[in-house]
Amino acid sequence: MYREKKGVSGSSTASLHAKSFVFDRREVVIGSLNLDPRSITENTEIGVVVASPEIAQDMSSWFDETDATRAFRLELLKGETGAEKIRWHGQLDGKPQVFDVDPYTGFWQRFGIGFMSLLPIESQL
Repeated sequence: MYREKKGVSGSSTASLHAKSFVFDRREVVIGSLNLDPRSITENTEIGVVVASPEIAQDMSSWFDETDATRAFRLELLKGETGAEKIRWHGQLDGKPQVFDVDPYTGFWQRFGIGFMSLLPIESQL
């Protein structure tokens, strides 16, 4: 169940979390950057680049071993009319599952996302 976070200045649903990227199994980037245009051009982001093949290899191995149980694999499907749809492949209680809607979201979250897709903010996605 979702709970609102309480901060020093009151209620907040914002959170700070790090992202990790491994490039060519030689370099690691750890920071707040999302790989989207808004994060690159408008947000204030921070990160550190570690040029260490040993660390990069260790992280890559960990990602390879755990990604099936902690992340979803997305598949882009095209219908007969050419419309595109995303399918999520993951695991639930250790068993493979396929989701036709964004996992762990409710109707109102998906409704809000669908409504926002009507707005002219493509460059911010």
